Amino acid sequence: MLDRLKTILSNSLSDPKGGDPMVDIEGEQVPVRIKRTRQARRISMRADTVRREIRITMPVYAPTATALALSHKAAMDCLPL
Repeated sequence: MLDRLKTILSNSLSDPKGGDPMVDIEGEQVPVRIKRTRQARRISMRADTVRREIRITMPVYAPTATALALSHKAAMDCLPL
């Protein structure tokens, strides 16, 4: 149990300022909100147009870096060629 807790804490974002990670979409900085749930079996990403943020729901055991890489890749796919 303690090992699992250490894994979860090591994968979480520890920003001392308490800010959310940001992703650049077409020149605009958009916050990325990460929610970890036990029920999640995969990483899902949704865009909230009302709050102007990206929401990522992911399993507790998945690394945060994977979720952030997904959001950055999706942002790059949005850019016009």
